[in-house]
Amino acid sequence: MDIRTALKQGLARLRAANISSHTLAAELLLLHATGRTRTSLYSHPEDQLTESESQNYLSLIERRAAGVPTQHLTGKQEFWGLEFEVTPDVLIPRPETEHVIEVALDRLALRNLRLEKAQIMSGEGLLIADVGTGSGCIAIALAKELPEANLYALDISQAALAVAQRNAARLGFSNRITFLPARDGKRNAASTKITTHRSRVTSHKSAVSALRSNRQQSSLHRTPRSCDSCARSA
Repeated sequence: MDIRTALKQGLARLRAANISSHTLAAELLLLHATGRTRTSLYSHPEDQLTESESQNYLSLIERRAAGVPTQHLTGKQEFWGLEFEVTPDVLIPRPETEHVIEVALDRLALRNLRLEKAQIMSGEGLLIADVGTGSGCIAIALAKELPEANLYALDISQAALAVAQRNAARLGFSNRITFLPARDGKRNAASTKITTHRSRVTSHKSAVSALRSNRQQSSLHRTPRSCDSCARSA
């Protein structure tokens, strides 16, 4: 079976199973099964798959058709320009969760502006806690953007913490983040220190609400040029 045929079969199977984004899922699973790049996939559609690649791909397609998320089949998901390992032990990072990072950076920029500090944000003096870290995507993204901030990542699940630690190690942020087990119904010294510190990241829901509010307020003061810039980036 060649690449073109395999992709057509995968698309048809997932479409028949009413899988959302079936085209993207079929493509990602074929890339995963063959180890090829997207460029290679579409520039050489006549290339023959090995028997092992064909069987692996069709098996992945059937599992996706049965409802297994694509990210759990490939074991990865992109977030904030970084590739994260994901397993059934963690929630899959979603694009809208990147709003949390945007809110944190926006608020720090406003804080620096009020304090008449330089707008280059290093995170110096900040202590940030990512509670319920899961894959570690929020803590790691903040570590990337705020190289001098002190970050803690907590989760009640040891399996989730293991995934987050692997992501931090692979992406080069192990020495930037302290990973701690969260205790259900209890507060240890580390969590007390973190939760009482005034500089901490808000919950996902409140952060997204704050971002929307900030955008609405800032839109009243934009110049025509900044509006054009915003439109291009949307």
